[in-house]
Amino acid sequence: MEAMTYSEFIRKTSNELTNIYCESEANSISKMLAQDLFKADNTSLIIQNSIILDPDIKEKYWNYISLLKRGVPVQYVLGYSFFYGYRFNIENGVLIPRQETEELVDWIIKDHKKEESLSILEVGTGSGIIAIILAMELLKPKIMGIDISEKAIEVTNSNIQKFKLKNISVEKQDLFDFKSNIMFDIIVSNPPYVREFEKRLMESLVLEHEPHQALFVNDDNPLVYYEAILKLAQINLCSGGVGYFEINESLGNELESMITNLGFKMDALRRDINNKPRMIRFYK
Repeated sequence: MEAMTYSEFIRKTSNELTNIYCESEANSISKMLAQDLFKADNTSLIIQNSIILDPDIKEKYWNYISLLKRGVPVQYVLGYSFFYGYRFNIENGVLIPRQETEELVDWIIKDHKKEESLSILEVGTGSGIIAIILAMELLKPKIMGIDISEKAIEVTNSNIQKFKLKNISVEKQDLFDFKSNIMFDIIVSNPPYVREFEKRLMESLVLEHEPHQALFVNDDNPLVYYEAILKLAQINLCSGGVGYFEINESLGNELESMITNLGFKMDALRRDINNKPRMIRFYK
């Protein structure tokens, strides 16, 4: 067994990762590994101070370090990610949750927290984070999530089971051939919106490990998924129903025009915490 202080563990782990991550990221990831390995939060570990790396923990630790040094995102290494205060199962093959998406979810919850039994569709559910948070935070909603990815369906179902939810279902459906007789009060989506030429602006960890199908669109038709969702909404969104999108910050004006041209009422283009236009709300 190997004993060390918590600060020594953080310093040792950060040093292992500095060739891959900047100092602040390496420090943050080191704390995430410590909390996972020793099953305690950061405050408890600081108070406890002394930690023991027994053989099992040590083996797990070096497995984590090996994966991280190969550039695997820490969420995939640990198998989970925190979103809106909840811990979700995350696997390679589904998108890692982002802060901007938390802001979108929070907007929806604040808009509808007093309404009961809403029917909600999430298009492109991924790991199920949006649908599941809405299922838990709103009053008795009925939620359907759809995705084309088998891995997304698998991970979403694992998260539904984790939270023991009965008011949410997930189906494998192609957005471009969506079929349902259900009328929805809300349609929400965070579809692929990063243009191919924008890949050069992204981190290698994202490009090498996260699913391109969930991220990228052709430069020639970057709003293709939004157009398909709006056409779905023409049929399956209730009169007076509302839609929410997470968007590419550079395509807000074009999307506003599309929403209006397809017969919807463009309501709000909201900026995120970094003051970038990243969310849209519209009505039917």
